[in-house]
Amino acid sequence: MGIIPVAAAQQVQPRHPRHRRGRRPPRFGSLREAPEKLEKDHDFLLAGDVFTRPMLEAYMGLKWEEVYAFEHTPHPIEYQMYYSC
Repeated sequence: MGIIPVAAAQQVQPRHPRHRRGRRPPRFGSLREAPEKLEKDHDFLLAGDVFTRPMLEAYMGLKWEEVYAFEHTPHPIEYQMYYSC
């Protein structure tokens, strides 16, 4: 493609213009927050008979197993600091 002149580079629009930035859905701060929010509010997934309640409960059970495994597995740095000889 080559070098872009400064004037052309200054005209490039950002991916998310400022007026649209506030409209993105919130991101979760931890792995635990996603299944917690899903347990509290999943009625919209039951609308239209696409998902069933047992299917969602099974999915949430799998996600909780992942959260437990993640929270109870030492980070490599923790392993190096506390478990290495």
